[in-house]
This record gives sequence, C-alpha cells and structure tokens, in this order.
Amino acid sequence: MIKKQICTLLTGAVAIASALTAAPLVQTEIAKDAKWLAHIDMEGILESSFADLGVAKLKEEIAKNNQSAISIDVDLVLDEIKSVTAYGASFEEDAANKSVVILRTGDRLQAIFDGFLAAQELEGNEIPLKRVGDKPYQTYLLEGELYLAFPNKNYAIAGKSFEQIEHAYEVIQGKADNLSATEQKLVLNADSGFFLMVTAKGIDSFKNVPPQARMLQKTKGGQVSIGESEGSFKANVMLTTANEEVSLQLYRIVQGMLALASFTQVENQSMMEIVDSVDVRQGEDFVSLDFQYPVEKLMKLVEVLAKEAASHHAQDHQGEHSSYQGNWEGQADRGVILACVSDG
Repeated sequence: MIKKQICTLLTGAVAIASALTAAPLVQTEIAKDAKWLAHIDMEGILESSFADLGVAKLKEEIAKNNQSAISIDVDLVLDEIKSVTAYGASFEEDAANKSVVILRTGDRLQAIFDGFLAAQELEGNEIPLKRVGDKPYQTYLLEGELYLAFPNKNYAIAGKSFEQIEHAYEVIQGKADNLSATEQKLVLNADSGFFLMVTAKGIDSFKNVPPQARMLQKTKGGQVSIGESEGSFKANVMLTTANEEVSLQLYRIVQGMLALASFTQVENQSMMEIVDSVDVRQGEDFVSLDFQYPVEKLMKLVEVLAKEAASHHAQDHQGEHSSYQGNWEGQADRGVILACVSDG
C-alpha cells in the first residue's frame, strides 16, 4: 500500500503540473547529451487557476489508496517540491536506462520522506523501498528497479541507472558538460511565463510514427510550452525544420488543419473563436503557433468536452450490452426452435 501512496504522490505532483509562470529552466543543470526534456514549475502551478482542481483530485486519490492510520499532508509535500525536470538521452528501447527525473526541493522534503517511511515501519507495513548502503549519498531502491537518491537537501534524483543519477548530479555541480555545450538547441523557447515545457530534438528520426502524426516527420525538433498570464491560458508550439521549403510546407499543413477545425462545433458553439486565437508564424527554419484564451472560457469548454466524452463512453458501453443481450436472446430463440423440431 505504501507503494501506491508514493507513486500516487509523485505522479500526482507531475499530473497537477501538466494540467497547469514557470521558474526558468536552468539549462546548465541538463546533460549535454539530452535528446528530450520535460520541465514543470510546481510553484507556478500552485499559483495558477488550475491548482485547486488538481490538488483536490490528488488528495482524493491518496485518500482512496491510503489504508494506513497515517495520512499524508499533500499541501506540505507539494510546497517542498519546487520543480520537476525529466530528461533522457535516447528514444530507443533502452530509453528508461538513460533517463533521470530531478526534483528541486525545499530543505525539508528528505526529512518528510524519511519520517513517513519510519512511521510505516513502526506500523509494520511492508515497504518496497530498500536503503542502499554502498552509495555516496542517501539512496533507496524501489522494488529492485528504480533508484531514488538525495545527493543534497535541495535535490532528489530518480532513475533506473544509478550511473545516470551520478552523472546528472555531476552536471548540476558543474563537473560535466551541459546543454550550453551543444550545437543543436534542445530548448527552443526559453521565454518566461510558462509552467510546463516539453521539448525534443531528432524527431525526424522517429520510427513507427502513427499516420495522424506523420507531419512531425517533417520537423527536426519541437517544443510545447504552456502557462497562464493575467487570466488567460497561453500555449506555444515551436517546430524546427531543415530549411525554408520544409518550413513553408509545414506552415501550409498547419493552416489547413486550423481551417478544418474552424468548422467543428462543441455543444452547438463554433470553434471559430478558439481557432482565431491561434497565431501561426513561419520563419526560415521554423513554424511557431501561439495560443491565448481566457481561462474561464477554457475551463467551461473542457467541462463540456468531459461531459461529452463520458456520455459517449456510456453509450458505447450500453451498445455493447445491448448487442451482447441481443446475441444471447437470438441464440436462445434458435435453441427453442431446434428443440421443437427435434420433438416433432
């Protein structure tokens, strides 16, 4: 049960962030060989319009999975997590072994973590975390697969490979090369005001790309940034290309997709207003989309879409039930007919 609590808390913190102006990413803390990166500013998230909804959902999930007499102070833990940054050096099958997750924390997170584990042990609960004693700093191993290390009081680093954790901390300390030493940029938009950033390079080399995402094969790199400013939700998508010709092709594809989207409706309301809020720009080797929309209107739209999705799911489930019942009744009728023929 403690595994569920820990995983729910960590993934929930990331989920809140992804649903939500970010402290600038410290690029000198990211390894030179990183091919993808996701950065979340928890402090910015907790100040956003989306925070209450996300925190409430997280508390609900933790309470549901907590069968211990000890409860988790979610607000205290979230207050201690300043940012979450994940990056990796591969997109292949070994990607998990070349990736790390870095938490920049307050001074008390490690003490909170240790205290929680000690309380679980006193209750006699089975703990899937094992202390690893032969490491240079306090380290735990989760179910023999995932390391969680606390190299100092303001950082926690997780990864499947402890060598990757050590290398990540060397980068943070300035003892190993970082992103500033790379020729091809990984971070395409470093503007402030965003709470979530996801970026990658080498996208044109992806294999087994689904048909609906083939457009991405025309790009060399891409970044999505999301934030909130003065009551408006804002987002930026930046796509880099090999040359101006490809950039123009991509620009035309995006414009066409937006034109199609303008004809759709949600609860009898045209999407034209939303489409008109998207500004598309084309440069020599990039295409950029900027979107800004009032948070209040966006929340209402999300609520409508969620209700529609739930309704469709219910209808599909009912349809499956009706089909199953119809097949059963048909088989039963055939059985009665066969029985009557046999008796005749």
